[in-house]
Amino acid sequence: MKRILALIPCFIMLCGCQTDKNNQVELNQNTGQILPVSSVAIEKAEKEYKMTVESIRQDSLDGEVTPAYFSVSANDFDTLFDEADQMLASRLYLSHASVFLLDESTAKNDLKELSKSLLKRPDARLTLRLAVCSNETPEEILKAPSVTDGIPGMALASLLDKRSEDGSVADFPLFRVIDYMYSDRNLALPVLILSEDGHAATNGNIIISNNGGAYYA
Repeated sequence: MKRILALIPCFIMLCGCQTDKNNQVELNQNTGQILPVSSVAIEKAEKEYKMTVESIRQDSLDGEVTPAYFSVSANDFDTLFDEADQMLASRLYLSHASVFLLDESTAKNDLKELSKSLLKRPDARLTLRLAVCSNETPEEILKAPSVTDGIPGMALASLLDKRSEDGSVADFPLFRVIDYMYSDRNLALPVLILSEDGHAATNGNIIISNNGGAYYA
């Protein structure tokens, strides 16, 4: 709840966005708005990367807070973020983004390039968590309904925080991932799945070696 209250000043900037029944946001390209982002899903689709962004909108100070989504595709991560910025006629606002969901291919082969692109963004948090999605796509897990919070991505961030604290999954925020990658050490990322009831759940870790190999543990 504190996270949501902290974002309220930003929510008002989203009033110009309209969403369809699936909460897919239609952006006004002429607004030049800054869009606060809660979570991001990235997956490799053929030769391109697809990025799905979860933002948070509130049409009034006393209105219900709801998630909104939009997607962009590109051949590399820098262009992916640029495409999202151009769609907004401004830029993404990553200061509140707390989790990036990845497919296995991106985590195994492209983690260093993704980290480089994030480091170029002045507002990306070094404490954000990366997680690998199994049995469903990152977008599907990002949009899965939450049992604890109205915003799925924020609930995922809370889940990963709790499970890293109790040792159920690896505690590897972005700054630790970068440290391990550039020191040629194996790193571990938490794995997320969809449970039988359709909610996101942790399922151990994936160990990624410095030569691109990986195994689940």
